[in-house]
Amino acid sequence: MQQRVSRFRIHCTSLGLRWEGFPGHFLHGGIGMMLHRTAPPLFDLLYGTGESGQRPRRWWLQPPLDGRDVLSPGDAFHFDIFFFDMEPEWLRGAFDAITLAGWVGLGKSRGRFRPERVEWIGPEGPSEVRDDLVAPEMGITLEALLAACRPPGPVDHLTVHLLTPLQIRQDGRYLESPPSAELLLDRLLARVSQLTSIGKPAIPESAPALEASRAALLRRHRIRCAAGWRYSARQEREMPFGGLLGSLEYAGELTPAYPWFALAQWLQIGAKTTFGLGTVRIEPFRHVAEWSKQNETP
Repeated sequence: MQQRVSRFRIHCTSLGLRWEGFPGHFLHGGIGMMLHRTAPPLFDLLYGTGESGQRPRRWWLQPPLDGRDVLSPGDAFHFDIFFFDMEPEWLRGAFDAITLAGWVGLGKSRGRFRPERVEWIGPEGPSEVRDDLVAPEMGITLEALLAACRPPGPVDHLTVHLLTPLQIRQDGRYLESPPSAELLLDRLLARVSQLTSIGKPAIPESAPALEASRAALLRRHRIRCAAGWRYSARQEREMPFGGLLGSLEYAGELTPAYPWFALAQWLQIGAKTTFGLGTVRIEPFRHVAEWSKQNETP
């Protein structure tokens, strides 16, 4: 799995911004609208579905996680944008679209903001991207991410914090009860398979992880269903935009599964990850999780 994930943090200043719902929805829509105007080929690549309608999205968001709905002028905030097998010009195009979206404004209230700087989030921590936003080799392979997350000793418990709504379909319906560790890992592996075009059974090191997650017990949970809707201009209808929030604690011999759950902090889990759904944080932390401390919530 030599494909690379590139993670960038966009630091911004509010010019008077109100999130009238889930922030990722408004950021996704604003960036897409401006990309469509300024860089149609890049818009087609990042937002299009391809002729078959099945092309995987090669980018996704982690929206602001600080819980603020209203940001006064001068307030700072940040969000993360991920690219999969990024081409060098993508960052420049995305940043230009983000800048225009911040100037035009988001949502009905046209909340405005100004992007200030960009950081690359890597194994040595954040580093600022130079002014021309050329980002050569700013990525880490999935194989290296998994290796960085291997725990130094046995892991017999694991807590998964659902920071943004998690949408998982099971038997044709969105799940409203706590998922098993096996179901979470299965959905993550499905995402890896979609991104890499590797069949789930052939994903390296996945079999022991699935076996471990299958035996894990859900020790306790604090889960609630968060309702939500968004309007899809492409489908011209309202779409469900809620999901599960809270925390899940699993117990068992989870050492083989731990690196995959840590990887989920980068890839996210479930549906609508491009918008920022399925953002998770795990405990105990190890390596890659520590690179994301600025996104932690209580």
